[in-house]
Amino acid sequence: MHTSTHPTPVGPITLSATEQGLVSSKFTTTSHPTPPPRGSKAQAWLDQACQELDEYFNESRQTFTVPTDQSRTNPFDRAVQAALTKIPKGSTTTYGRLTAELGLPRETVRKVAAALARNTLLIIVPCHRVVGADGALVGYAGGIAVKRWLLDHEGSQQQLALPLTG
Repeated sequence: MHTSTHPTPVGPITLSATEQGLVSSKFTTTSHPTPPPRGSKAQAWLDQACQELDEYFNESRQTFTVPTDQSRTNPFDRAVQAALTKIPKGSTTTYGRLTAELGLPRETVRKVAAALARNTLLIIVPCHRVVGADGALVGYAGGIAVKRWLLDHEGSQQQLALPLTG
C-alpha cells in the first residue's frame, strides 16, 4: 500500500492506494507518505484522487470517479457505501432513510451507522451527507466542524435526498 498526503481547505488528507485503486482518504495531522514508484497504478490513483479533491474543493466536481479498492471492506459496508455515493452533492439524508433505502429493517439503523463509521474513503464516499433524524450533525470522523464546512461548501440546505420506501 502506498500513501501521500494532500492539503485541502479542511486540513491535510492522507490518501492510500493499491494497484487496484484508492483504499482510504482520511484526515490527518501528521504525514508519513510512502510514495509508490513513478508510473505505477497506485501512483495514478493517488494523482487522480488529488486532482478530483482539488476539483471538488474548487466546486468543479460533483462526483468522484477515482477507482477504489474495497477488497478489505465487508459486503455489508460496501453496500452501505454504494448507497452513500447516490446522495447528490448539496443534499443530505438520515441514517433511518438510508437504512430504508437499503431495504433493511428499521432496527438495523445502528448497523448502518456503524458501517458509516468504518468508511475509510472520507469525502470520496460522502458519509458527511448523513445526518441525525432531527437534522443534527452527528458522527463524522473529521469532526462536526468539518462536516458542517463540507455541507456548507456543497450548498446543502439539509434537504433530505433519499426517499423513504416501503
